[in-house]
Amino acid sequence: MSTTGPAYGSENGRLSPTEPEELAVTLHSRAYGTAGPPVVILHGLLGSHRNWRSIAQSLAADHRVHAADLRNHGESPHSDLMDYPHLTADVASLIHGLELGRVRLIGHSLGGKVAMCLALAEPDLVESVAIVDMAPVAYPNRNAPILEALRTLPLAELSDRRSADQQLAARIPDTSLRQFLLTNLVQTHDGFSWQPNIAVLASAGPVLSDFPAFSPETAFPGPALFISGALSPYRIMDHRDAIGTLFPEARHREIAGAGHWPHVETPAEFLSVLRDFLTARS
Repeated sequence: MSTTGPAYGSENGRLSPTEPEELAVTLHSRAYGTAGPPVVILHGLLGSHRNWRSIAQSLAADHRVHAADLRNHGESPHSDLMDYPHLTADVASLIHGLELGRVRLIGHSLGGKVAMCLALAEPDLVESVAIVDMAPVAYPNRNAPILEALRTLPLAELSDRRSADQQLAARIPDTSLRQFLLTNLVQTHDGFSWQPNIAVLASAGPVLSDFPAFSPETAFPGPALFISGALSPYRIMDHRDAIGTLFPEARHREIAGAGHWPHVETPAEFLSVLRDFLTARS
């Protein structure tokens, strides 16, 4: 793991040398539903619990859903420490604090890597995992140009959101992507600011693009579903061997016509696939 921060133990893959509660910050989360098995949803880079509202509301009919904001995102605390042991400890602490017992984890992209790490490091907390368009491998740091564009946007000069959109257009030409990113721009009486900790996310890019090393015998014994978009650049199906090593019970579903955000691009099919998996666990 390419970081000088805490690493996973060589003997059993668990967090080391500090207990998870001592690594953790208190995450913000939004609850949906009052009955059924507990589900925890983890968003991707530069996302928040808000991105999963419609999926969480749908699942709440027969699950107790908690959609969380990862550290340095949404309404959760900012921290200079941004690596997988700390991100994983945050979610473990959330599960303990809410007294959820064993949960069904859903994680997209960055949240998918955090979900995988928690399942591998603390399997007693996780009943099953559903990973959305992410594999347990190192990827190129392809988000670096986007984070740099956000970091260097002259916030003090912005008159409104439209001006932010116009200034970002040259460096981020995809309109849908810009609109997603601009959900992170907040306005107060002092002007505009980014809700996520953009500077720390940018500096942590190489670490977040990587995946931690676990001991050779580490594997998650429970059910796992890997949902991928057929048009996604992350090419999950190319990493079935790496997935199978760590998640021997993994199943794969590729959604035609979807890219990296199948829960947004093809929500009906995505929800059907996810429901089938979660229902089989009930």
